Amino acid sequence: MRNLIILDAVHGMDTAGKRTPLFEDGSFMHERSFNQAVVKEMIKQLQKYDCLVKWVSKEEKDIPLSVRCSRANTYLQNFIWLHGKTNINSIFISIHANAMSENWGTANGIETYYLSTGSSCSFKLAQIVQKQLIIHTKRRNRGVKTANFFVLRETHMPAILCECGFMDYKPEARLLRSDAYRIQCATAIVKGIVDYMKLN
Repeated sequence: MRNLIILDAVHGMDTAGKRTPLFEDGSFMHERSFNQAVVKEMIKQLQKYDCLVKWVSKEEKDIPLSVRCSRANTYLQNFIWLHGKTNINSIFISIHANAMSENWGTANGIETYYLSTGSSCSFKLAQIVQKQLIIHTKRRNRGVKTANFFVLRETHMPAILCECGFMDYKPEARLLRSDAYRIQCATAIVKGIVDYMKLN
């Protein structure tokens, strides 16, 4: 087993602002609910492949960025210690739901980020995963973008951040809290991982 996949389901259930606006019935969805469900489904699907999967943010509380990156880098160092530096694949994927404001808006679609000064491997991973997300969800393609996000900058492996829809766009908010859409997103990202890492 020479393939290491590190997953990040971000934010806690009590993280301020990380939720949809109120629906007509007064309910709302925490971003954490979506992120966590997608990561759990990804872990389930990845079990049949030759890979080691680690989750850096299992706790319900908000885990600091520095802690998540430190955990990811420690997992990588331990993996290298076991297998050596040659012939190993390692990636980091952070799962998110997007938002423009605390009120309902019109921005919608899916986008995937990689570090603006990152490696060609991160760019390739972002392209492959973004393509699969659009194929599986049929949502608007907002494309692959660059950003200097902390988790992309401070992790020592190819890293991407997936924004799987807008919590403040009501049609996508409804999707984000549905089991079917969460499985679609997880399946798409796993397909991208399998294609990128050439998993058996």
